Amino acid sequence: MDRLKKALEKAREERSSLGRYSSMSQSGTFSEPNFGSINTPIEYKNIEVEVARLEAHRILLGGGIAANVEGAFKMLRTQVLKIMKANGWSTLLVTSPTPGNGKTVTAINLAITLARHAQQSVLLVDLDLRHPSIRTCFLDDPIPGISDFLLGDVPITDIIFSPNIEGLLVLPGREAFSHSSEALLLPKMQSLISDIRSRYSDGIIIIDMPPVLSVDDVVAVSQYWDAALLVIEEGRTTAEDVRRMYEMLKDKAILGTVLTKSDHGAMIYDYH
Repeated sequence: MDRLKKALEKAREERSSLGRYSSMSQSGTFSEPNFGSINTPIEYKNIEVEVARLEAHRILLGGGIAANVEGAFKMLRTQVLKIMKANGWSTLLVTSPTPGNGKTVTAINLAITLARHAQQSVLLVDLDLRHPSIRTCFLDDPIPGISDFLLGDVPITDIIFSPNIEGLLVLPGREAFSHSSEALLLPKMQSLISDIRSRYSDGIIIIDMPPVLSVDDVVAVSQYWDAALLVIEEGRTTAEDVRRMYEMLKDKAILGTVLTKSDHGAMIYDYH
């Protein structure tokens, strides 16, 4: 734990010498992704979710989550909103150095906490194209996902759903892509990302993406997200993992780090 803490502190010091946050630019013209005009409200379907399923996946809505964990997410929510609004940002990436660190559960719980307790419009997007798992945290039903949009003619309005949480919409994945970074760079996908950013300029988009050290997906679409939240795991994430992760993201804004599976029994958030 001490080595990991020192690695985080060193990474922050190195980044601060380069400037607090870097600006983001967006360029390119893409075809309309069958999403409707930007000023048109997004159509979606409501899906009933089972409390037992949410509890099994450690999702806050289930009510079985320890109070200290829910409190930690509320603190995380407050800092995320403060920094995002201060910088005029709307798109937050959630990632980790390696698989299994808890990034997807963190992304879902943060999205729920923002929507329920901050009355904030939130779109949760599963762009972990190699291992899409957000949908399975909510339900088993074989509903369509982003793969059906990319590979078929299924419109996004038939994919987005609300898990009956006011203010929260979910754009799930379904089929896995072995060449995920190439899929992310398809004009149809980049058009989709550009469009949802325009639609949610007054809300927050939370994007769950693959681990930074596993594939190059996060870097491949770095122009489409404003800031990152990094999820690290106590007892598994190494100081070298942290150093490499910060090095790969050195040109982007990092809001902070979330420490999961802590010996203290709660999630720990260290904001920058």
